[in-house]
Amino acid sequence: MQVLKTLESDAAALGLAAPSSSTQSIILAHVMDQEHNFHKVSEQFTERLYGLSGCSLTVSHHIGGDLSD
Repeated sequence: MQVLKTLESDAAALGLAAPSSSTQSIILAHVMDQEHNFHKVSEQFTERLYGLSGCSLTVSHHIGGDLSD
């Protein structure tokens, strides 16, 4: 839970908690497959970040090294 509290405070400090008029997108890439715990946590991170950003920041997931080495 400390990670989520830190994420919330960092998002607020960066101004992500305030709604924005434009949507931004970032890419989250990793080499793990969908069954790995890291991927499951990254999905939770994505949902939390989306909510904290006022639905103005989306994350595009690329798993299993599909962006190359």
